[in-house]
Amino acid sequence: MMHQPRFQSNKLWLRILAMWALWVALIATPPAFSQDAHPYTLYQNMEKYGIVVWPRSAISPEMEEFFTSIGFREVHQGLAVMRFGEVNQNGTFMMPESIQKQFEIDRFIILQVLSDRIGIMVGIWEQEFGLTLPQKVYRLDEVKENIPKTLDIFREQSGKKPISWPRP
Repeated sequence: MMHQPRFQSNKLWLRILAMWALWVALIATPPAFSQDAHPYTLYQNMEKYGIVVWPRSAISPEMEEFFTSIGFREVHQGLAVMRFGEVNQNGTFMMPESIQKQFEIDRFIILQVLSDRIGIMVGIWEQEFGLTLPQKVYRLDEVKENIPKTLDIFREQSGKKPISWPRP
């Protein structure tokens, strides 16, 4: 009976062990965020401010009517990407930077509609402070009240005169 040298059988076991470890690592690793799971819609007004809403499927007719009433129109749909603030302390899904540049948007609001379709997480992106993400969950009526106020802050930062908004 012929025996394999000991080092060849050790190599075989090491290969099997390495393949098994790779297989376990692939199964145990949580999947990365799927870009398909985060389609967004970008709305823009004449002042080049934006509102990014994701997921796109959660945009209600009431929300769209509100955007139209304050001068926003849909300009783009796409797949959201994870982006971070200036010092990488905050991050959320939003439009890719290339789309932001394409539409020349320096300041925008990010709305993440939660799965209950009632709660909305809000983010603010602007040049001076980067990304701001309050931890509070808002209802649509609160968002409708605060978006005009946020737009006025954008205007003040841009040296423009704030608008007197009628209450929604």
